[in-house]
Parts: sequence; structure tokens; C-alpha cells
Amino acid sequence: MWDWGGEALLDTVRILKSNGIIPIGAGEDELSANGSVVRKVGSTKVAFLAYTTLYPHSLEASGNKPGISRFDEDAIAAAIGAVRQNADIVVVSLHWGEEYESNANAEQKRIARTLIVAGADIVVGHHPHVVQEVERYGNGLIFYSLGNFVFDQNFSDATMEGLMMEVTIIDGSIITARQIPLKISPTFQPYIPEL
Repeated sequence: MWDWGGEALLDTVRILKSNGIIPIGAGEDELSANGSVVRKVGSTKVAFLAYTTLYPHSLEASGNKPGISRFDEDAIAAAIGAVRQNADIVVVSLHWGEEYESNANAEQKRIARTLIVAGADIVVGHHPHVVQEVERYGNGLIFYSLGNFVFDQNFSDATMEGLMMEVTIIDGSIITARQIPLKISPTFQPYIPEL
């Protein structure tokens, strides 16, 4: 979000909103950057929150200053509890982990499990650029890293692969989670390989 500074962050937020996409994890001010989005899918209300463990605090939104959401485990647990009042399923997206490592590290596991205990149903990780393990923890699901979806990292097979998840929810409960492997073509387009 900060590769081209605050102006680009605001431009990205504006373009997303003008196309009917409500961004999470960054925003024009502290409130919007740390807010959640709740969407109804069928009869199920799904809440989304997003954070990163990788950026310095100086890039966090504060007051009316644009920026990213604040990574603070106690505040995130409180946000999960608050949004749970208006949602059947809570999904937390985390930009974290070590690039090109095919297994989640101990800190990723600790954080994800803590958030599940706090009431998150699904934790979805990204940043490592490779697929990491999927874990069922308590009543929750943890996707440590979905790998790449569209990216021009053609220097390894692992960076030219990703993972989509199809999660079935009935009456506010996760029933099944199906992993759908994907590959990225030589022209960097995602596709589902023939099984």
C-alpha cells in the first residue's frame, strides 16, 4: 500500500470504492483503516477485517491521517468481538510471514490461533508468495498463505502456484473447506489445472 506513498494509497481507496469494492486494512483515516466490512452472502452475514504484521507503526492511519490498520492483538480481538455482534462468520486477513517459506512460522501459528480463540472463524494469510499449510483449529480454519494468484514471479514452480478455498457455510457454521490449487501461466494469468 505504501510503495508510492499516501497519495497512491488514497487513490487506490478511491478507485476501489468507485467500483463498488469497500477496502479493508487501509483507509483515509484511522476509523476507515481499522474498520470492518460486513457482506450478506445468501442468508449468512460475513465480516471481514485486515491487518499486517510487516509494516512499521509510522505507516498506520491516525486521526485524519491516511494509512494502514494498526496491528495490535488486543485491539483486533476486541474488533472481532464487536463485529461478531452483527455477523455469522468473521474472516481476518493477515499480510504476514516469511517470503518463499512453504511452512508457517511459530509466530504466524500463535497469532492465528489467538485470533480463532478470540472468535474469528477464518484466518487468511498472504505475503509469502508460496502456499503454506491449512489448519483446522478449534471451530476455525487457518489458511496460512494462499500463495500467488496473479504475479510475475516466474523464478520457481512454487511462486507460480496458488490456492483458492471453497468454504461451505450453513446456519453460521463452517461445514466444509475444499482446496482448489491453481497455477499461473507463462503470461501470468491464473488457471485451474486439469485434475
